[in-house]
Amino acid sequence: VSVLDFAGVDPTGATGSSAGIQAAINSGANTINVPKGTYLIDADLTLPTGFTSNIHIRFEKGAIFKASANNRIFFKSAGTQTFFTQIWDAYLDVNGKTGCVGFDLNGFRHAAGIFFPIFSGAFDHCIKLSELCWDCIIEEPFAQGCVNGILIAHGSNAVQVRKPGFDGLGSAGYGIKIVGGPTYPTTSVSVIGGYIQGFSGAGGIGIWDAGSGTVNGTYGTCIRDVYFELIDFTDIYWDKSLFASAIGCQHYVTSGQNANYGRNCESLRIYSPLMTSGARSVGLYNFDTSNTGCFGDRIIASVSGINLPV
Repeated sequence: VSVLDFAGVDPTGATGSSAGIQAAINSGANTINVPKGTYLIDADLTLPTGFTSNIHIRFEKGAIFKASANNRIFFKSAGTQTFFTQIWDAYLDVNGKTGCVGFDLNGFRHAAGIFFPIFSGAFDHCIKLSELCWDCIIEEPFAQGCVNGILIAHGSNAVQVRKPGFDGLGSAGYGIKIVGGPTYPTTSVSVIGGYIQGFSGAGGIGIWDAGSGTVNGTYGTCIRDVYFELIDFTDIYWDKSLFASAIGCQHYVTSGQNANYGRNCESLRIYSPLMTSGARSVGLYNFDTSNTGCFGDRIIASVSGINLPV
């Protein structure tokens, strides 16, 4: 079906279209097309749950969703079982509003994915996988000016983020954060390729593996072949990370303090990092004696704060 098949959908953006688009989502159709046009999202859109959810939402070239108000969530899930659902080529625009979230999803799992989304403006978060999202893919997300990029949390396991393209344009937030939760650990998250830059406000972080160091922390995070530039505090913050790894990441050092900053980590492995254009205020590694069983295969002995391998 097309969203234009449903009453109240206005492709000029003059009036709100959420009710009609929600009717399309609830119609039982397997594929929902969004034709070229501007659609004002005046209420949060809710994805269906259960094994029968199984919908694909496809944005045609030139189709844009714009927020009508602050704190708008473009897409959210109603429960913890949103299966086989895929969103393709979404173009989401905060429209000058604040506090907006592109996707806030629980239980987004089993061949689910968000493919080639574009986020325009100061999103509070582009994507939040808030709880129990399994076996899902985020493919080539692109954002300029976001406050924070992606949060992967609370039992969201086997998630792949492929070729992110995030520019915080001076934000003090983060590109990607992986964190456990009060009940469930977050395991086997992968970030592969792409770039994260511009989180150059004080304390800005590229990728933050925020394990708790307990059973409900993070396990096995893998960051591979990601390019970092213009990050204030650290490109990768290893924070109580367990059994994590980084392979072949590139750290461009036009600003910032650390390429890899580690505290209270165990069995972390860093292979073949590349740092170009001089040295940061600390350098390639900043690990203290709180880390155990960690390894880095390029050591810069002249930089203080280095104790790898431990």
